Amino acid sequence: MKKIIFTIFISIIVILSLFLSAFFILLVFDLREKNTKLYAQEDERQKKLKAERKRIEELPEIKGILYAKDNITSKISEQKSGLYLIAVGEAVKVSGSPKYIIKSYDDKYIVQKSNNAKISIGKILYPIDFKLCIPTNIYYDITKSRTSNEKLGYWSSYYIKTASALYFRFPKFKEEDISKLRNFQNQHELINKYFNQSKEENFNIIVREYFYNSGDTLSFKGKIENGKIIPLF
Repeated sequence: MKKIIFTIFISIIVILSLFLSAFFILLVFDLREKNTKLYAQEDERQKKLKAERKRIEELPEIKGILYAKDNITSKISEQKSGLYLIAVGEAVKVSGSPKYIIKSYDDKYIVQKSNNAKISIGKILYPIDFKLCIPTNIYYDITKSRTSNEKLGYWSSYYIKTASALYFRFPKFKEEDISKLRNFQNQHELINKYFNQSKEENFNIIVREYFYNSGDTLSFKGKIENGKIIPLF
């Protein structure tokens, strides 16, 4: 009788072991399949980003000199200039590292200009009547130009940033900053996304300004058609 019970007990253990082994094998295959799909999706996303980057790079470029009699005061930093561009992007905290932030700026910059500001191209003055552009001469060290005869704008150290999930260098949005950002609602899709997000979302926006004065070189993707500058995206 004891032998029968022992045999049954061993059989049960063997069956359970086989069942658990099969379960873990299926689990491993399932995880591997999910990871394979994720890698494939990421690979496809990177290919699309690369193709989009190439498409933008191949767009024609316009380069001219800013002509501005007056100044405009920034609605963000209150700094004065003939024209300023606003870069809008997303700040993402990498899990496990509070100091590691990925900042991803959109290609399209908001254009804010003073009254009667124009761009001189080939000794012809063209009005600036567009609200967005893709600049091509934005650098992190643009106090000096790459060439001796090309004067570029400069960037501000003033940030607008949000950070319910970001730490240290990215404090939470202040109410006064939100009020400033509202000035640009419906001017950029990421700003609209920030204000229209649900409570469950955690979209952190980041904004940086670039300032240009009369005599500075402006360069962006575009073309001249029927006497007008047409920005290209």
